[in-house]
Amino acid sequence: MKSFLKLWIFLAFSTALFAESPFSLESLSSVNVTVLNKHKHLNDAYVKDLEKEIASKLSAAGIGISTKHFSNFLIKIQETKVQNSSLMHVTLSLVENAHLKRSTEIDTIAITYSRDDFFETKSAEVDVKESIFFLVDEFIDQYKEENPKSKK
Repeated sequence: MKSFLKLWIFLAFSTALFAESPFSLESLSSVNVTVLNKHKHLNDAYVKDLEKEIASKLSAAGIGISTKHFSNFLIKIQETKVQNSSLMHVTLSLVENAHLKRSTEIDTIAITYSRDDFFETKSAEVDVKESIFFLVDEFIDQYKEENPKSKK
């Protein structure tokens, strides 16, 4: 069972490293930043500081950090105990309004961007922050690539 878990983590990590993003960030203008903390050991002040740092990085990249539209930049932090260690799962998602053209038009919400990071940790605060900013930097790099006229 242990070797299967290691294999699954390795495959999930390696495919995430080498896969091109199927998501588009073209014409993204602004988002609302939220950090959803499902890890019991990270305190609220730490999470609020993370939100501020994320908002600052997005703003510096030319992405507005407040919108009345449903455009949520969501970081979700989860922990799973595996024997004597902690396996962390950090997800960055962009959830937005979507207009589907089917036999009848449907207004809905959709996940328009998503990336994950899985890792084992003994120091959650340091490793979670590193993981979050790794994912945020990937998001910003793709944003800049798809929006070359944006503020850099």
